[in-house]
Amino acid sequence: MRKTYWLAPMLVALAGCTAPGPGEQEPIAQSRQMITNGTFYKLTLPKMVGDTGNCASIDDASTAAGGNLEEWSCVAGTGAQSFKAIEIKDGTGATCNGYFQFQNTNSSDCLDIQGGSASVGANVDQWGCKSMPSSCPTSSSSIANQAWKLVSSNGYYKVQSLRDTAYCLSVFPRWSSQDIGAVGAAGSYSRSGNTMTLSGSGADIYGTADEFRYVYHDGPGNVTISARVTSIANVGSGWSKAGVMMREGLAAGARNVAMLASPTVSNKFRWQVRSSTDGSTTSTSAGTACGDGVLPVWLRITRSGNNFSGYCSTDGASWTQIGTTASISMSANLQIGLGVTSHVDATLASATFDNISSSANGTNLEVSTCGTNQANQTFNAVATTNNTACTYTNWTSGTPYHAGDIVYYSGSTEHYYQAMLDNAGTNPTTDTASWDPHRCGSGSDPSAGIAGVVSSTQFSSLFPSSGTCGHWGDDGLWHTDWCTTPGVSGCHQCRNTFYSYTGLTSTAAAYATFANSSDTTLRKREAAAFLANVSHESDWLHAVREYNTYNYCSYCDPNWPFGCPAGTCEYYGRGPIQLSWNFNYYPAGIAIGSDLLNKPDLVATNSDVSMKTAVWYWMTGMGPGGYGNNAHDAILGSNGSGGFGATIYHINGALECNKDCGTVGSTQMLTRVDRYKAICDYLGVSYGNHTACGPCCDRPSSYCSQ
Repeated sequence: MRKTYWLAPMLVALAGCTAPGPGEQEPIAQSRQMITNGTFYKLTLPKMVGDTGNCASIDDASTAAGGNLEEWSCVAGTGAQSFKAIEIKDGTGATCNGYFQFQNTNSSDCLDIQGGSASVGANVDQWGCKSMPSSCPTSSSSIANQAWKLVSSNGYYKVQSLRDTAYCLSVFPRWSSQDIGAVGAAGSYSRSGNTMTLSGSGADIYGTADEFRYVYHDGPGNVTISARVTSIANVGSGWSKAGVMMREGLAAGARNVAMLASPTVSNKFRWQVRSSTDGSTTSTSAGTACGDGVLPVWLRITRSGNNFSGYCSTDGASWTQIGTTASISMSANLQIGLGVTSHVDATLASATFDNISSSANGTNLEVSTCGTNQANQTFNAVATTNNTACTYTNWTSGTPYHAGDIVYYSGSTEHYYQAMLDNAGTNPTTDTASWDPHRCGSGSDPSAGIAGVVSSTQFSSLFPSSGTCGHWGDDGLWHTDWCTTPGVSGCHQCRNTFYSYTGLTSTAAAYATFANSSDTTLRKREAAAFLANVSHESDWLHAVREYNTYNYCSYCDPNWPFGCPAGTCEYYGRGPIQLSWNFNYYPAGIAIGSDLLNKPDLVATNSDVSMKTAVWYWMTGMGPGGYGNNAHDAILGSNGSGGFGATIYHINGALECNKDCGTVGSTQMLTRVDRYKAICDYLGVSYGNHTACGPCCDRPSSYCSQ
């Protein structure tokens, strides 16, 4: 009969438990547990339109101190986009409120606020990593300009600075400003955080020549600019204009496209196009779209090759295209930005913009005032690796792939490709938007992670996948499709081949310190502790999905803001640690770089993802408590106050620990201990201290304390 699970807050008893509500615990995604010390990450931009395939990157892969941080297309295998998370700790080794340094793989320097002072527009570059402080740092500490904290925002995270917690890492161009055309009064602009106020005169943005104030930056290639226009001064009888623009140069008659708003409802929002230099301008009204001309309004222009499209929106989420896409063979590099004209030359009109988002390779990263749900402040930390080795599958046409997946494609000299976007198994050589060539080494480092202490042969011996043991079944028949394990008496379920050795060892790329900390003794103990616990949870690595289908609809808590988009019955237990509940699929997916909130069945269909969810909880989950911050800490403390017993507490807490002898909880706890000791014996490693978290009952007292 299937045992009862509970992972707090992840594994919950299959019956009789309710989900913790938003008022009862901090969402996992808001805590320091979202990233782990020693793991390498890419900082991606999941919300920047046109930039969802871009990453934070050191300019020109520089190894010099002062190398600038910018955004660039995510490139597999490049050290310029790989950052090691180094958790800031005090002199006693205690963690400091979830702050990390991010150390670049190429240079070994850390992300740093240039000049050490947080202010709007302060540049972020790389600089020599500061030493750990004797006590947890404050905003005035030397290390504060390298101390960053990931805070839940916009479905992902904003990266907050300790130097001043009001400031966050932001994608924001280095703007230039000037008047275009023969204006009668000089314009100006000012900035406060992500809000910009422009003041400009000029006759119009229309006809064969423009007169207005322009704030712009260079935008090479396929680019997007978005902004919300919150106000426009009504100077020109309702025809003052303000909005977003892409322009081929700064001459008055330059070719351009613009999405513009006016201060009066009657003039609506307009998509304007000048397709030839010094030529006439066409204008298309948005009509009643996007609020029927009422401010505020969101405006956007996108460029794809020589195709330009204009959009408006009332909320910045749902967009309506205005007019038709303009096909213009403009230069590769344009000046993109914000403009305002008063429509009355020599008289100034002001306009205010916020939520400004401008995408282009090479756009600067800085610190700016933390906003709410701003795309240019929204990042995701996707676990990567610091070398060129990788785990891949053979590409199959029509097989769905997800961003981050690596495939081997035999029909190309490149061979290896990584998915930049989710796709339906498109051809990597032709669908270049979804795939990028990837460099893979000869294989994973055989000494890294759990592969360095548990071999493939040992894994197969501990968890055989074919029957070597017989038993009488409930049907009264003799079954030989069960297995046995060295040092463990009796028969048990055979391992499901879904749980592969490759899947287990692939976790090293996401969690570099898992079974890879300290000496060989502690590495083997951690491997034994992890395998003992997950095999207990998954019925000897047999259960891929929770056995009790009756409970499948019990794991959606609608009180969380991200809800249950995959369906209310889709967040049941899956994988080696039987991940369950929507509020655990969400942060687990973010941590390992897979969209588990929308695609929870990846945990039951992708072996690598499945194993990574188990290691995610092992490395980050505080659960009901116990020694250290998680099971990883607990077993590393097995020479002192920690031990295997503390790992049980982190997973099942009071359901198994400190229970009376003869109870189900006590029996389950001692079963875990038996399994842990058998695996330790097989791997040739001592048990460490505190192997149990309750009475030893019929075992000798020394059995639980050595």
